Amino acid sequence: MKSRLLTLLLLLCLAVQPGMPVRAQGGIRVIDSQALLAFPESATFSARIEAGAEITSAVLEYGVDQLTCGTVVARAFPDFVPASSLDVSWTWEMRQSGSLPPGAQLWWRWLVTDASGAEYASPRQTILWLDDMHAWQVIAGGNVNLHYYEGGDLFGRELHDYAAEALARLAQDVGLRPERPVDLYIYADTQDLRDAILYEPAWVGGQAFPAHNIVIIGIPQADLDWGKSTEAHEITHVLVGQFTFSCLGFVPTWLNEGLAMVGEGGLDEYQQGLLDRAVAEDALPSLRALGGGFSEESERANLSYAASFSVVDFMIREYGRERMTGLLERLRDGAAIDDALQTVYGFD
Repeated sequence: MKSRLLTLLLLLCLAVQPGMPVRAQGGIRVIDSQALLAFPESATFSARIEAGAEITSAVLEYGVDQLTCGTVVARAFPDFVPASSLDVSWTWEMRQSGSLPPGAQLWWRWLVTDASGAEYASPRQTILWLDDMHAWQVIAGGNVNLHYYEGGDLFGRELHDYAAEALARLAQDVGLRPERPVDLYIYADTQDLRDAILYEPAWVGGQAFPAHNIVIIGIPQADLDWGKSTEAHEITHVLVGQFTFSCLGFVPTWLNEGLAMVGEGGLDEYQQGLLDRAVAEDALPSLRALGGGFSEESERANLSYAASFSVVDFMIREYGRERMTGLLERLRDGAAIDDALQTVYGFD
């Protein structure tokens, strides 16, 4: 374990070290460019810059690797007094911009101009947005990288293997496959999870970030079965989000959550009982009512998940995975749900 931790720390150190400074025309050098994380609050970027003439501009370009509709580059303009040698720094405050998921990949570089007109762009550097409080371990394989720090090898292996099985089930039943391994970050409980993210409701136990290819969950060792079903559920959201990603598309909640329940493996006894009673009493919610957010009231929410699963499961069993994939493709391309259903299935 110690050797793996030392290797991880070495890789993180290498990710933020600039190596030998590269000299540009005019003699501009960016030295000791680095990022200091105060997880989950902020990231501070700093560097020492030297030039053959007075430095007139030092701009930080920064961002995060994720799915976007277009090129997204942020720029910051640190304050400094023009000189031929200076230290610059700028802090990315996450409480102002919004929280990033643990495991996100931050990147940055410096753009420098001096009084002679010489320009220089430093090499792009990256760092993993993750706390250093926990001794993270990784189990890789089956298109899953499972990161955990508590529970032991057996706990981690069970979660990893179930996640890999869920991905295989989604590929077979729905035709969804990850383009690269999904990263799962397993916190020891929901309190540790909430400490790692900002602006999340107190009841959150897990969350998918399709744009980052990341799932985070708080799983106590005593709740292993719940953890398995939750990771399968959230992994499905990642795959659906990536498959349908565009600036045009919208996936209704009943379809998204119904697919996640398929990935999870179906309904538990309680949810099945709610569904059966609603059918018997002719009290099922309409699909239009399930197109937006679900109720936060427990019983109504569970019925919404159960009803969504029953519809999606029927569509897959009756018509096959190819049509489900076709439906998702049309939603990705901007079709409204009724139009997409009519085109693929012949009904709205």
